[in-house]
Amino acid sequence: MDEFGHDGSSSDEFVSSELTIVFYAALVRLLFDIDVDPPYGNYFFLSTSFQDFWGRRWNLAASDILRSTVYEPVRHAIKRSWGVYIAILVTFFISGLMHELLIFYVFRKQPYWDVLLFFILHGICMAVEIKVKRSLNGKWFKFPFMVIEDFAKFTKLLNNVLVNNSNQSAVI
Repeated sequence: MDEFGHDGSSSDEFVSSELTIVFYAALVRLLFDIDVDPPYGNYFFLSTSFQDFWGRRWNLAASDILRSTVYEPVRHAIKRSWGVYIAILVTFFISGLMHELLIFYVFRKQPYWDVLLFFILHGICMAVEIKVKRSLNGKWFKFPFMVIEDFAKFTKLLNNVLVNNSNQSAVI
């Protein structure tokens, strides 16, 4: 615990970074009359699917960058019907690698590859979800707790990696 009472938990860091971003976005909006989208806005806790969470609610800037630089080129390179699923898996793999690199360079923590595994798992879940949605002709049962529970597991995983420096993600 530091002199400010901060124990270094990832949830504290998320809240403080989110508040900082919201503050600067409001400042830019006020000073320059520019509307700035919140990066983690759109009430991510109300997500009804993996596709909704990753594509429309969580980290919109990264989602846009990955869509244009990874997903679209891979999808257009593979013209077959399963090209969409390969593009999703490649996109989540690249995102997981980038998160592992960020953890290593920013926090100097040895990668345990559980964050990469988390993103690969989410890529698989999203690909399966899209396949099921297509087979049901768009009739999809919306259940927000699925993503909320998964988000809770992810924050526990981040806590293990960043704070405890342990590889206990298999226990989650």
